[in-house]
Amino acid sequence: MRRLVFVSTEAVFFGHPIVMLDESVPLPDDDAPAPFSGGNNSYTLTKRAAERWLLGSDAPSGLEVVIVRPRLIWGDDDPNTGKQLVTFGRNGMLALLGWNDPLSSTAHVENVCEGLLCAALGGPSREIYYITDGEPQRFKAFVTALVTATSGKAPLLGVGHVPLCVVSPMADACAWLEKVSGGKLRLPLAPMMLVSFGREVSVRDAKARRVLGYKNAISVRAGLVGVAARRVHAEQRRAQEIREQAGEESKEE
Repeated sequence: MRRLVFVSTEAVFFGHPIVMLDESVPLPDDDAPAPFSGGNNSYTLTKRAAERWLLGSDAPSGLEVVIVRPRLIWGDDDPNTGKQLVTFGRNGMLALLGWNDPLSSTAHVENVCEGLLCAALGGPSREIYYITDGEPQRFKAFVTALVTATSGKAPLLGVGHVPLCVVSPMADACAWLEKVSGGKLRLPLAPMMLVSFGREVSVRDAKARRVLGYKNAISVRAGLVGVAARRVHAEQRRAQEIREQAGEESKEE
């Protein structure tokens, strides 16, 4: 029997409260009004549609399906989360969220790979599993550590002057401007950012640990050390290349 492990996301619940969520909570209706903005985006809707199709009656026969939902994937050479947070930290966008310090589940890429292997090699079909680093972390502490490890500089975080009820309409306005510009405008503040980082997004991975035997392949602390070490190595390599290039140019002269 063939087995498909589909990588989904906690974002299937964006627009709705995500507080210590587990796999027993059904997907929200796409047409139902969401309490928060940022939920009805293409990423969320397509992930929901894929989950429904894979677990529905129209799914391919003879195929075992397991859905894995990692939350906030990060790690070495991360072109997405780490890079995005560094950019937000530099341009001050994270400062708009600094009034709030929500809990956030995270998933280092090595732990995600471990969870995917567990899902591929064992456990019943037609099941959903969350994969995380373990206990949720405070937003400020994790983001500060990750951005510092990634860039060598701490991010600019706010001190509590801009409430979310003010930032949220600003994000909606930015999304509207991007839409009417046909994508020509790329603004840093968006509803997805508020949904991802402005409110608590915490999930439980107890089912994966119990049913699949999932265990952390790496701790958050070790993961951050690895990110910083990779950055330092890359900086040293670039410095060496500059020295070598300078030496070759001096010889030519």
